[in-house]
Amino acid sequence: MEERFTYDMLDRLTGVVEGLDTTGVFAYDTYGRMTSKYLQGEMVFDSTAYWASGRLQRIQMGNTSLSLIIQIMQFLILILFH
Repeated sequence: MEERFTYDMLDRLTGVVEGLDTTGVFAYDTYGRMTSKYLQGEMVFDSTAYWASGRLQRIQMGNTSLSLIIQIMQFLILILFH
C-alpha cells in the first residue's frame, strides 16, 4: 500500500495518507507547536497549552485534561534528576 505525506507551507507534517485513506492529521499554532493530532481516525489529542517559555503545559483530549499527569511527571523528573 502506498503511503503519502502532506506538509504545510512551513514543511510541517499535516497529514498521512495510506492508499485512499487519511490515517493521520496534524495541526500547529503560529509558533509551530503541534496543537492537535489524529491517527487512524482516533483523536490522540485536540488541544494543547504552552507556558510563555514555550514548554508544554497541558494536553487535552476532548473533555479529559492530562495537565495533572504532566505536572506529576515534571515533578518526578525534577526530583529524580536534580
